[in-house]
Amino acid sequence: MDYDHVFPDTNILMHHAQELYALHDKIYICGVVLEELDRLKESSDAEKAYLARTAARTINENQNKTDFLLCENKFTLECDLDSTRNDNRIINALHHIQQQDNAICGISNDLLFRLKCKLLNINCVEFQQDKDIIYTGYKIIDLTEDELALWYTSEIKTNKWGLCLNEYGLLRNNGVIVDKIKRTKTGIETVKFKTIQTAFSNTKIKPRNIQQELAFDMLQDPNTHYKCLIGRWGSGKDFLMINTALQLIEEHKYDKIVWVVQNFGVKDTKDIGALPGGLNEKLMPFTNILSDKLGGQSGLNMFIANRQIEIVPLAYMRGRSFDRAIVMLSEAENVTKEHMQLLMSRVGEKSMLMVNGDFKQADSNIFKANSGLKVFIEKLKGHEEFGYVMFEKTERSKLAEMAGLLD
Repeated sequence: MDYDHVFPDTNILMHHAQELYALHDKIYICGVVLEELDRLKESSDAEKAYLARTAARTINENQNKTDFLLCENKFTLECDLDSTRNDNRIINALHHIQQQDNAICGISNDLLFRLKCKLLNINCVEFQQDKDIIYTGYKIIDLTEDELALWYTSEIKTNKWGLCLNEYGLLRNNGVIVDKIKRTKTGIETVKFKTIQTAFSNTKIKPRNIQQELAFDMLQDPNTHYKCLIGRWGSGKDFLMINTALQLIEEHKYDKIVWVVQNFGVKDTKDIGALPGGLNEKLMPFTNILSDKLGGQSGLNMFIANRQIEIVPLAYMRGRSFDRAIVMLSEAENVTKEHMQLLMSRVGEKSMLMVNGDFKQADSNIFKANSGLKVFIEKLKGHEEFGYVMFEKTERSKLAEMAGLLD
């Protein structure tokens, strides 16, 4: 959205407050919206209550970018809208502030709210996330033949394309990727990686696309200890992370894998109820991703018995410290910022943290409004300890890739 000053309704603030403050210079909030947030924070619906409290905290943290408006006691709009309805009182406040500054735009995902604004000639648009702000971990750099020749003949490779630290560059000529580079602490380097092979992989594991080549390099980089992969289903996130970790364990560079379980069920499915057994037995349904890469449950049990794998619920992470360990979190779209901070604070001496996720598969609006995965990427991009690649392509099978046709 191209507006510097915006006037969101209550629902927008509950779901997109952090993004609004990141995208706009000034947010106008009227008293009715604050009143609705105050009421919703006590809601019997735990999710609505959480979102309202999160929005209130975000507003409080950004008061320097917020203008608060008292709603006029008099309903100034000359129309047949019901002046007692909160939505119409918010529209009335939006109309009042736009009379002072017509560059202010209302934001609502409520179709009827926007239609009433249109009826009254009030500027109001739907909230749309700006895809250009998404950090992918790499840039595509188009070069002519002459520019390529100059690049290869230059003794000193300068960061002329503004790559962040540990960000990749894909050099492209006439639509074809001709080289892959990376900005490191020492300068610009060519991407290098080795194939992966473990006791559980029958053959050497090789990358299947360019993004996977970058991921191989990133996961094998000994200079970064926070590593993140983002991508759609079947893109290879877990497969590459787990096999890289297993190889590092076999090479005795780390002692164990700490598999973190965030036992949040898939949305719109019914809870199967309490599971029998002790803690390990209860956690087993959440370790299938891991056991699938170890030849099944027997392979996982062997690693657990040898203390080379430890299964830890996220809820039990406080007070723990993991040394010489690879801490791994799959499905990280289902954690909040506070969860991610807790996880990061557990990484001890000579350890690393590997996380992966897919924003589209978040199972609650709580994780959309307060995405620990998104904050993890946005705050750490360009840090010397952070490596990151976003995948675009499904590699599981052509049938799995067809799931995207339902979007």
